[in-house]
Amino acid sequence: MKDLLKPLRAIDRPTLVGFLGGILLCCVYLYPGNHAFFTRHFGQLAPPGPFAEWAAHGYQFGAAFLLLFLVPLLWARFGAGLRPADVGLSFGDWRLGFKIVAIGVLVLAGPLYLNGGQADFQAEYPLAKVASRSVALFVLWEICYLIYYLAWEFFFRGFWQLGLSRGALGVAGALALQTAVSTIMHIGKPAGETFSAIVGGLAFGLIALRTRSILYVLLLHWYLGIATDLFCALRARG
Repeated sequence: MKDLLKPLRAIDRPTLVGFLGGILLCCVYLYPGNHAFFTRHFGQLAPPGPFAEWAAHGYQFGAAFLLLFLVPLLWARFGAGLRPADVGLSFGDWRLGFKIVAIGVLVLAGPLYLNGGQADFQAEYPLAKVASRSVALFVLWEICYLIYYLAWEFFFRGFWQLGLSRGALGVAGALALQTAVSTIMHIGKPAGETFSAIVGGLAFGLIALRTRSILYVLLLHWYLGIATDLFCALRARG
């Protein structure tokens, strides 16, 4: 048994707990934290009609905030002794960061528009179809969506990418880990989105490393979500 566990003893405690605990948090998020779990067990608590879907996804966003943001943030601060800036909660290199965001908005607009015309994307987005009924509902939905993106980017590009790169995994290992797991967690989404997550995971990880912040990948990811919802909703209407 000692020989079996010997490789684990060579890994520093913050890295080991961050890695294994992070995998556990992802699994909890995928099952009891999922909107389908809410519908199955608490669907009677949701408002009747089209807003039931909104309530289910709101539950999932809340679960993401708890499991992928709050819990790892507390562990990073009090378990691993990392400062908020160490896990990307800072402006970092803001000049470079905002340049990357501006370029990304322009470059990605075309592909996002094309995605909006595909049937599988239109069937998936917006997640709450009621959001496409009016401008006010759409704006409110996208604000709620920001909670989800904050949790996602903090966990993968902040906690795992920036945080774990300081330990035994190193920069390359942390980059590979967060890219692999964040891609796998897209399974069930449109195929084009899942394949794009490979490139997105690598690119977002590198941006977070270079800018020392998750702010700019958060803004880019939120833009991807807003534009996808918008183009899918508009093009579905013809």
